[in-house]
Amino acid sequence: MLPKQPIGRNPKTPEGAFRIVLRTLRRQEDWSQEELAHRSGYNRNYISLLECGRNSPSLKTIFNLSTVFRRKPSDFMAEMEKLLKAK
Repeated sequence: MLPKQPIGRNPKTPEGAFRIVLRTLRRQEDWSQEELAHRSGYNRNYISLLECGRNSPSLKTIFNLSTVFRRKPSDFMAEMEKLLKAK
């Protein structure tokens, strides 16, 4: 039997869409996970867990990270929604 894949690895789940958006935004800024952790106040390990889809972000986390990326939380969520609706 194959090992169970983390729920966030599937881009059709909220966690999967979040991890893709987070990683894309971080790379657009040319930041390492360490740099994002420093700017956001989160631990680098937590950023890694979010990007791997092993942790689900809270609303507070989504709001905090959207501020770091100079975006509205609704823009962050809209990007996630696009991924969830894509075929």
